[in-house]
Amino acid sequence: MQKSPPAATGSLAGRVVLPCHFSIAPALPHSSSPHGPSYPALPQAPRATPSPTEELRIKWSKLEEAEEKVVLVAQGGVVKVGQDYMHRVTVPGQPLLLGDASLVMERLRASDAGLYRCEVMHGMEDTQDTVTLNVTGE
Repeated sequence: MQKSPPAATGSLAGRVVLPCHFSIAPALPHSSSPHGPSYPALPQAPRATPSPTEELRIKWSKLEEAEEKVVLVAQGGVVKVGQDYMHRVTVPGQPLLLGDASLVMERLRASDAGLYRCEVMHGMEDTQDTVTLNVTGE
């Protein structure tokens, strides 16, 4: 994951993007190595495998003193949104292709200000970053 800016600022009742960029190395089949044993390739039977998008899981949380509040979880085209963020948050439709799991938050409230964590899980890889949201206005 690339280092995101330490803070994002949005206006009360406005819109802000909390950045979360990542890069997932493609899973490569085991191959022979000059430094290790070589195994013959076995024929692969056709099988139904989940698409890369289905394997990708994005979770945005707001980190508060005593708890972690789930903002949004997205996996395989299914998106679950925390009660306080209903109809106010979205993530890109094809995050794996874009390498972008940024959170778009609309109709900002003063209570939205704080520290947020983005977690991107893909197979065995798990990356995360945090960003602080500042809300300005009356």
